[in-house]
Amino acid sequence: MLKRDEIVEILAKHGIRANENRIKILEHIFFNECTTSAIELIEILSNERGTDKATIYRNLDLFESKKLIMKEIDQHGISRYCASKSNKTHLHFFCSVCNQTICKEVDNIPSFGLEGYKIEEVEIKITGVCRDCNYEG
Repeated sequence: MLKRDEIVEILAKHGIRANENRIKILEHIFFNECTTSAIELIEILSNERGTDKATIYRNLDLFESKKLIMKEIDQHGISRYCASKSNKTHLHFFCSVCNQTICKEVDNIPSFGLEGYKIEEVEIKITGVCRDCNYEG
């Protein structure tokens, strides 16, 4: 898990000036196993001084453009964000019971029968029932 000073370092490495809003947004995204939406961030950070909708959306766009975070559209058409901490491929597991989207990094991906093709990006989405919901039922 990244510490606050490590987030400041990551921002600096990507040419982004660190401020309280940026650190808080990234803390929430980096420390969460599940994806988060701008709406959820607005609810969580709404009591923070100087944090409003425009600030959150502007910073999410900035972080995405610098490849600090990834955006994916969930089954309901909502943009959700997760950390892009490494060059590893990762998958999104959407739970059809609790509607959470969980990010997992994967080391090995199958070739999908595409030998000879140059794969530039892989996005894997899996739908099912997450571990927590599976134990409940």
